Amino acid sequence: MEQIFQLIEQTCFLHKSRKGEYDRAASYAVKALRKTLEGERDRLSTVSFRIKTTESLKEKIIRRKYYRGASTPQGVLSLLSDALGVMIECRFVSDEAYLFGRLKESFSEEAGGGYFSCPAFPELWLKLGEPQPQRQQNGMDIYRVDGRVRLPELDVGFELQIKSLVNRFWSDIEHSVVYKNNALLPERSFPVRMLNEVRGNLLGIDSMLQLIKEQIERLSEPVGERLDMKELLSRLLNEMINRRMTDLMGVFPRSHDVSRLLAAMLVYGIMERKDSFQQILALLSMRIEKETENGSAEVGSEIRLDPAEYGNSELAVRVSGLINADFDWHLFFVYYRLLAAELDPHQDLLFHVLEDNLTREQKRSAEFSEVAETIFAGADFEREED
Repeated sequence: MEQIFQLIEQTCFLHKSRKGEYDRAASYAVKALRKTLEGERDRLSTVSFRIKTTESLKEKIIRRKYYRGASTPQGVLSLLSDALGVMIECRFVSDEAYLFGRLKESFSEEAGGGYFSCPAFPELWLKLGEPQPQRQQNGMDIYRVDGRVRLPELDVGFELQIKSLVNRFWSDIEHSVVYKNNALLPERSFPVRMLNEVRGNLLGIDSMLQLIKEQIERLSEPVGERLDMKELLSRLLNEMINRRMTDLMGVFPRSHDVSRLLAAMLVYGIMERKDSFQQILALLSMRIEKETENGSAEVGSEIRLDPAEYGNSELAVRVSGLINADFDWHLFFVYYRLLAAELDPHQDLLFHVLEDNLTREQKRSAEFSEVAETIFAGADFEREED
């Protein structure tokens, strides 16, 4: 037994002394994999690496009985595929198979011993011929690939894993609760069954998150063949306001309602000037672009609004009281006066539209989100491209 303990200690010492080699090999592998998958930013989260700790190394040598298969520290280390680990982390479970397929496409040149390389990074070898995903002892599937970095001054093996956020989270839980737990847990024990239930719930969450992502992407697609002016303007304005607020306040506000009301009112203004539609639209586009880049709007400065100019209506009185007290109303007026200087210089059109389209209750409360939604829905403006 003393020889076994000596072998384990010597192996750990050798492993620790190779940290510099592991660091260089891992840096090369991570750089190569990021470059190979750089066109998959919608799927890829990150590429990282970790070097096995001394404690973990000792535990694995004993558990796998590697001291039986080798008599020297070099021999023991050669039996470990994960002394160095590289992780490709993706967003969803379905992305694991996709990214593995992308690696197979890129690393298609045989390098010997079952390994494959690619022209861009010939020093990185991946053993991609084995069936994937592989079944683990816990019954779960994993995309796991043996790899090597073969630079002139070093030859280092590593283990590459491809995991979604959910599977990464699950494996961390299992590793901490079960794998690192010294208590005896029968395979069908209550904790193990509960952990399997947790994984099932996580996979359900993964499916829901992917569905949400697809819905968001669908809503963010280009407007299409028809020119939907209010939707287009709303997106441009939202980007403009968010960038300005982030620069000004260091926060990323939800300016969705402000952008929608601005877009709707600009559409009403353009409809009033159909004789010069192209010129007004071009001027508006340039003004939005300039404001997006330069951020000259004086957000936070007091705005004066005399309700008498609009007949002292209940709505005008209410809005005049909110314009410097409610962030959304303030932000709206700052940008409306800036962008609609030619379309509605005195805000007469604005209050005319509000009075005609809002209910009595909406005029009384002047709740910004309700006002924005009502006016945006009513600003139906479709114009075929010339």
